[in-house]
Amino acid sequence: SQIYKVLNGLSTKLRFALTGSPIQNNLFEYYRMASWVRPDSLGTESFFEKTFATLIMDGMAADCTIFQAEWQERRTKELHAILSDFVHRRDDA
Repeated sequence: SQIYKVLNGLSTKLRFALTGSPIQNNLFEYYRMASWVRPDSLGTESFFEKTFATLIMDGMAADCTIFQAEWQERRTKELHAILSDFVHRRDDA
Protein backbone atom coordinates (compact mmCIF):
# COMPACT_ATOMS: atom_id res chain seq x y z
CA SER A 1 0.00 0.00 0.00
CA GLN A 2 1.06 3.61 -0.39
CA ILE A 3 1.07 4.22 3.36
CA TYR A 4 3.42 1.26 3.87
CA LYS A 5 5.77 2.57 1.18
CA VAL A 6 5.85 6.06 2.70
CA LEU A 7 6.37 4.78 6.25
CA ASN A 8 9.08 2.39 5.09
CA GLY A 9 10.99 5.34 3.69
CA LEU A 10 11.24 7.04 7.09
CA SER A 11 14.62 6.76 8.75
CA THR A 12 14.08 6.12 12.46
CA LYS A 13 15.97 4.60 15.37
CA LEU A 14 12.84 2.98 16.80
CA ARG A 15 9.54 1.92 15.27
CA PHE A 16 6.41 1.22 17.26
CA ALA A 17 2.98 0.25 15.91
CA LEU A 18 -0.41 -0.36 17.49
CA THR A 19 -3.18 -2.31 15.83
CA GLY A 20 -6.39 -4.18 16.50
CA SER A 21 -6.51 -7.83 15.42
CA PRO A 22 -4.87 -7.87 11.96
CA ILE A 23 -4.38 -11.62 11.79
CA GLN A 24 -8.15 -11.98 11.94
CA ASN A 25 -8.66 -9.27 9.34
CA ASN A 26 -5.84 -9.30 6.82
CA LEU A 27 -2.54 -11.18 6.95
CA PHE A 28 -0.92 -8.73 4.54
CA GLU A 29 -1.67 -5.83 6.91
CA TYR A 30 0.01 -7.92 9.61
CA TYR A 31 2.98 -8.57 7.30
CA ARG A 32 3.36 -4.86 6.52
CA MET A 33 3.13 -3.86 10.17
CA ALA A 34 5.73 -6.43 11.25
CA SER A 35 8.01 -5.66 8.29
CA TRP A 36 7.85 -1.95 9.07
CA VAL A 37 8.73 -2.50 12.73
CA ARG A 38 11.43 -5.09 11.96
CA PRO A 39 12.44 -4.96 8.28
CA ASP A 40 13.27 -8.29 6.63
CA SER A 41 11.88 -10.32 9.55
CA LEU A 42 9.36 -12.05 7.27
CA GLY A 43 11.15 -11.89 3.93
CA THR A 44 9.59 -10.44 0.82
CA GLU A 45 5.85 -10.11 0.45
CA SER A 46 5.78 -12.89 -2.14
CA PHE A 47 7.77 -15.18 0.19
CA PHE A 48 5.36 -14.36 3.02
CA GLU A 49 2.39 -15.08 0.76
CA LYS A 50 3.72 -18.48 -0.34
CA THR A 51 5.11 -19.53 3.03
CA PHE A 52 2.45 -18.24 5.41
CA ALA A 53 -0.56 -16.35 4.06
CA THR A 54 -1.86 -18.85 1.52
CA LEU A 55 -1.43 -21.86 3.79
CA ILE A 56 -2.95 -20.09 6.80
CA MET A 57 -5.94 -18.76 4.88
CA ASP A 58 -6.57 -22.10 3.13
CA GLY A 59 -6.55 -23.89 6.47
CA MET A 60 -9.01 -21.43 7.99
CA ALA A 61 -11.68 -22.04 5.36
CA ALA A 62 -14.81 -23.82 6.58
CA ASP A 63 -14.43 -26.46 3.85
CA CYS A 64 -10.67 -27.05 4.25
CA THR A 65 -9.19 -30.52 4.30
CA ILE A 66 -7.50 -32.03 7.35
CA PHE A 67 -4.19 -31.58 5.50
CA GLN A 68 -4.87 -27.86 5.01
CA ALA A 69 -5.91 -27.45 8.66
CA GLU A 70 -2.68 -29.12 9.81
CA TRP A 71 -0.57 -26.86 7.60
CA GLN A 72 -2.46 -23.83 8.87
CA GLU A 73 -1.67 -24.84 12.45
CA ARG A 74 2.05 -25.36 11.66
CA ARG A 75 2.48 -22.12 9.76
CA THR A 76 0.59 -20.12 12.38
CA LYS A 77 2.90 -21.47 15.09
CA GLU A 78 5.97 -20.71 12.96
CA LEU A 79 4.75 -17.18 12.31
CA HIS A 80 4.08 -16.56 16.00
CA ALA A 81 7.53 -17.91 16.88
CA ILE A 82 9.21 -15.50 14.46
CA LEU A 83 7.18 -12.55 15.70
CA SER A 84 7.22 -13.32 19.42
CA ASP A 85 10.46 -11.37 19.91
CA PHE A 86 8.96 -8.07 18.81
CA VAL A 87 5.17 -8.40 18.53
CA HIS A 88 3.37 -8.34 21.86
CA ARG A 89 -0.26 -9.42 21.77
CA ARG A 90 -2.73 -8.39 24.40
CA ASP A 91 -6.23 -9.80 24.54
CA ASP A 92 -9.21 -8.28 26.31
CA ALA A 93 -9.51 -11.32 28.53
